[in-house]
Amino acid sequence: MQRTVIVRREVTDHEAVEIALVENLQREDLSPIEEAEAYRALIAATGCSQQDLAGAVGKSEAYISHTLRSLKLPEPVRRRLEGGELSARHGRHLVTAAEPGVPCRRSRPPRPECPANRIACAEALSASLAALVVPRLLH
Repeated sequence: MQRTVIVRREVTDHEAVEIALVENLQREDLSPIEEAEAYRALIAATGCSQQDLAGAVGKSEAYISHTLRSLKLPEPVRRRLEGGELSARHGRHLVTAAEPGVPCRRSRPPRPECPANRIACAEALSASLAALVVPRLLH
């Protein structure tokens, strides 16, 4: 016969909400939007900062911040994230596109030999690709 250990604790309603939200975040099948909504709900329920939340769930503060920003995406893009058609990485790139539909412009040509310029070029390319992709996703 197998035994199951059950721990019973008296918790307040507030603590019960916290526990439920943390348990929900531990699921592996969360979409990026569900994860972001859970983080937002946990911050609202506890009043903690993104830094505190990051420490509590074992993620970096940047990860929490980027995940929360996905909630700013237009609804059609959010649906695609929820449905698995787009990855969380795609969502991060789309969120950082300054103005979807407007290609990024540089005042002078980049020098590829400079690592900082390679990063800037990669970011500009991501923004340009997002400018091409976002209008298609919205339809």
